[in-house]
Amino acid sequence: MSSAKAAAFVALMFALGVALDRTSQSALEEFPLPWMVATLHFGAGLLWIFPAWTIGMRQTPRLSDTQKKRVAPLAFLHAAGHLCVLGAGSLAVTQVFQAAEPVVVSVMSLVVGSGGKQHLVAWLALVLATAGVLMTFREGITAGSVVTNSVAAFAALLSSARTALSDQVMVEEAVALKGQLCSMVFVSGTLFLIPFAVIMEGAQLSEQWDRASASIGSTALIVKLIQGGTLLYMWSECLFGLVEEAGAVAAAVAVAVRPVAVYAFFAVLVEHRLKIEMPATRVVQLQLFWARGGGGGAIPTIAWWLVLRLSWEGAGRRGDWREAV
Repeated sequence: MSSAKAAAFVALMFALGVALDRTSQSALEEFPLPWMVATLHFGAGLLWIFPAWTIGMRQTPRLSDTQKKRVAPLAFLHAAGHLCVLGAGSLAVTQVFQAAEPVVVSVMSLVVGSGGKQHLVAWLALVLATAGVLMTFREGITAGSVVTNSVAAFAALLSSARTALSDQVMVEEAVALKGQLCSMVFVSGTLFLIPFAVIMEGAQLSEQWDRASASIGSTALIVKLIQGGTLLYMWSECLFGLVEEAGAVAAAVAVAVRPVAVYAFFAVLVEHRLKIEMPATRVVQLQLFWARGGGGGAIPTIAWWLVLRLSWEGAGRRGDWREAV
């Protein structure tokens, strides 16, 4: 994969991530049932998957029982990770923990045997990127509740496990799952979420739906949920496509480049404090790390770019990036 194509993937994932965050937050404000919202998001993704299979735009997967069992853990991790992001109560805090995903994925990839060899400079850059964001937003993490921080950290861990495991699955099942992994994850993830959503929040569904319908109208609520599901599906297609093309670490870098990191970078450039809305409508003023000295968000941004350059140096097809680094 060329550097230009890699940059396009990262930029697209960032744009979709911003839109997904805003849409999800808006939906939860009107319909505060994270289990139901996560389930409906995955269900909305099926509105694009099944028609594509039906009209032949995409080939219907024909997987063996063994291959289906390989996909099931990925579906669980992807669905559970999205659920935890919605349930954490603060998208900003969740994204801070997601900054560590490239490092965590690198370690996990080595453990499961799919990560190959990382250049020492790449490891140093990954650590620098993570440290830069975590130190930049240390006040935001401190201000968050223990529950919020715990759920956010768990969401990031699930996300990292999904990315590392999907790389291993794609390496071993590349022929059967090429271009189909995201679709199968959404189908299996929806089946996983439905019974738990009914058990956890089924009793509140009617009341919350009526309240939201009275506030913004049922049509507007449905549109929001479908929009969120569509954005999640498109973002996920980019994620698994990047795993397929360039591997887990490259995909993890794309996940880590979330709004808080980019906001930090530009906030440092203009040298002012960054405001992030925290749970219970509390606004926390975050003094950026090394802001007066011109560092802060530039640290993770430069480090992530270095990792991308190392990952795609001379890479032309899936797998080559490992030899390149």
